[in-house]
Amino acid sequence: MYTHHQKSILMSVGQMISPEHWEDAGMVKRPMRGYSNINALIEKRKRVIDDIRIELQLADVDPTIQRVKEAYQKKYKKGAYAVKVSQYALDHWDAFVAYQVNIKKIADGTARQYRAAKSRIELFEKENNVKLTFDSITTNFYDSFLYYMYSVRGCSPNSVGNQIKYMKAFMTWAVNKMKYTLNVAYKSFTKPRNPTQIFTLTKEQLDVLFFLDLSFDLRLARVRDMFCLCCTTGLRYSDVVRLDRANIKSDHIIINTKKTNDTAIIPLNDYSKIIVDKYPVKFPKISNQKMNDYLKQIGMLANFEEEHEVITFRAGVKEVTKKPFFELLTMHMGRRTFITQSLERGMMPSTVMKLSTHRDLKSFNLYINTTKGRIKHEVDQAWTTLDKK
Repeated sequence: MYTHHQKSILMSVGQMISPEHWEDAGMVKRPMRGYSNINALIEKRKRVIDDIRIELQLADVDPTIQRVKEAYQKKYKKGAYAVKVSQYALDHWDAFVAYQVNIKKIADGTARQYRAAKSRIELFEKENNVKLTFDSITTNFYDSFLYYMYSVRGCSPNSVGNQIKYMKAFMTWAVNKMKYTLNVAYKSFTKPRNPTQIFTLTKEQLDVLFFLDLSFDLRLARVRDMFCLCCTTGLRYSDVVRLDRANIKSDHIIINTKKTNDTAIIPLNDYSKIIVDKYPVKFPKISNQKMNDYLKQIGMLANFEEEHEVITFRAGVKEVTKKPFFELLTMHMGRRTFITQSLERGMMPSTVMKLSTHRDLKSFNLYINTTKGRIKHEVDQAWTTLDKK
């Protein structure tokens, strides 16, 4: 690569190197056969480029990237070693996903989201009669894409934000890893987002569910048990559905989490121990969608009728509706309930993060439902200090 006045250009050294063998510094990794000779060639070509720059300067000629490129190509016969790379961005999307899956070890669900993102871009291209090249991914594209996602597709800000996140990850890979383009306009793309509403069970609601008599329907009883297990351990659905008796070690659950590939070590408590002991052979395996459907039935049986305001965004427009609490029950609420309840019961945030395998406070805070009751309790503790006379 040659850079002049903040403009850069890539030069070919005439070698076909598979992407996984490249280092970020532009050299070939040690495990590749012949790496030392190839790296020596790369260094030699770098010196040639530098010699061309100096020769142009000695001749009082500005060594622009175009002049250096022309001199370099003339020296090595223009096009003789060129490897043509398609500039149509989506030609490389599948390779990007494969890199994320095989090298970065992303979860299956994340890989599906990346593939879905490609489909949305293809729809944008079709409906706008455009083809996205690397050079066309500019702020103009960003503005057009946001308009399309909001006004045409009616997406929420969080959905649009995720799409922008995937696009930026793809472009970072294309620029930094693959060197397909020098276009870094994507760095200015911002990710739209609206605060996610967090609904959790109170201690009283958790106890109502835990002791609810569901002996008349074993299917609902099993769903209730798995949901309460999430509420009292912080397990995700993707982990509780894989739970096996081999994961129960004395008074702990030890499981390698599917999403983050971390090992979660969770002590059993009064609630979770009773649930685990109910299933001495194997734990129930029910789809997430089915569990979410059954949870709403269980919520009705538990009389979770209190209405809550639900805020949604359609095409960027805020909408407020009211729903009974039982309609808001989902398996993911279990993990949020565990984190919120653990903090309200006095556990240290660092301990809860260890149990939930969160790596940073930013993502951890998205799971906390700071209730009015908790706020009042803490304010009372801090400010009820006036010595009344």
